[in-house]
Amino acid sequence: MLRVAPSMVESELKVQWQAFSNEAEKLLAANSNYEEGLLAEAEEDSTKLSEQQTGDIEKVSKDCMTKLSEVGDLVKCHLWSRYGERRVLFAIGEAERAKEETEGVPLGQLDHDCHERQLHHLQELATGAEKELSAWRDWAPVAAIEDVERRLHRLMSSKNKLRRDRDAEIGKARKATEEEDRARRTTAERERQRAEEEERARRAQLILAQQAEIEARAELVKAQRKALEKTQTTEGAGAQGGDAATRAIPKVRLKPTSLPTFSGSMREYYRWRKDWESLQGQGDPSGSPEVKKFQLLESVEETIVKDLRLASHNTAKDVFRVLENRFGNKNAITILIVAELQKISPVKEHQFRKVIDLIRITEKALADLKDLDNEAAIKNPLVTGAIENKLPLTLKKEWLTFKEDPKNGVQPESYFDALLDFLQKQESILEQLEQMEITEFPEKKTGKKFASNKSSRTRQQLRAALKQVPGSSWKKME
Repeated sequence: MLRVAPSMVESELKVQWQAFSNEAEKLLAANSNYEEGLLAEAEEDSTKLSEQQTGDIEKVSKDCMTKLSEVGDLVKCHLWSRYGERRVLFAIGEAERAKEETEGVPLGQLDHDCHERQLHHLQELATGAEKELSAWRDWAPVAAIEDVERRLHRLMSSKNKLRRDRDAEIGKARKATEEEDRARRTTAERERQRAEEEERARRAQLILAQQAEIEARAELVKAQRKALEKTQTTEGAGAQGGDAATRAIPKVRLKPTSLPTFSGSMREYYRWRKDWESLQGQGDPSGSPEVKKFQLLESVEETIVKDLRLASHNTAKDVFRVLENRFGNKNAITILIVAELQKISPVKEHQFRKVIDLIRITEKALADLKDLDNEAAIKNPLVTGAIENKLPLTLKKEWLTFKEDPKNGVQPESYFDALLDFLQKQESILEQLEQMEITEFPEKKTGKKFASNKSSRTRQQLRAALKQVPGSSWKKME
């Protein structure tokens, strides 16, 4: 064993050492059994073991233990110096390098997740070093084990300190974040309160300006009235008679007209703006920009004012600019109008009310497109053909007959206008037919029913009268 140990590999050394230990245990057991046998014989003979026998037994045990210790030290020396020391020191060195890398970067320069990953990696390396040391503890010299354990203890202490520092930094960062959020919320609340106070002050100024303007108008009217009375007194009765119309006092007091309100419909935006500017100009001839802005904000629904932050703008022009950006896209409005017109379902026979609704929807679409200066969007053949296809079969036949008649002068460039004019002429007839249908089919009543031809006679008389109307398209309607 002493001779061949340097040439053995790790596994061979461990196997040979195990075999040598087993043989030594057998030798010690045999020596102990031999001693017990001698003691038993001596007891039978009432004698004691000789000094030679006792010395031989002790010498065998001592020599066995000495040789076992000598071989064990040799095997441990070879295993530790050639295999174990390198592995244990490598594992500890890797963990120490990971610890130094983690310590070398300030925690504030890393995000918490990255630092947590580094600590987790260090923990894995330290645990691996502990396992490696445990595996080689029985094969290493005592002095070497003590040195390695001191290094491993320092490593674990540094790792725990890094963990505590990280937890403290996270708590500090969390506290700082909470303080920043609290400060941000406080600042936002102060800004909101300041904006509300400014808005209240602005509204108060507008109200004061309106009151001052009303008082000035009242004073002006009062002065004009006094001047008129003085003039009338000077000119005499003749002049008074000539100015009777001017001085006439109305007998009925009408309620003042309020400005129209915008509810957020893109389709109604331009018409609302046109009506609003016209009425506001008549109600406030002075043209005060503050009054105009205040009245404009009052004429827009509160939800729109809040969503678009209209109160933060200084003039009515800026408010109109924001509204037009949101609701005044003419191309989008045109597409919306045409789409609403095209999605109407075709009308079946005898659905007079739906035909009337189709006519009025078409008129409304034309009026809205006129406000956008884009009548061509509804007068193109695609939209016109779609309107034709929605008409009931009887009315469609009458229109085609009307269109093909040369004396009616229907030309491609005026096709839509001719169609709309034709439908508008049918509207009053459709209303009468729709009312006749309601009269002929009243609500169902309980009780016995009796046959009557009064309703059919009334219907025949009305249709006979309608056939006499010039240009009527209902002569062939069943």
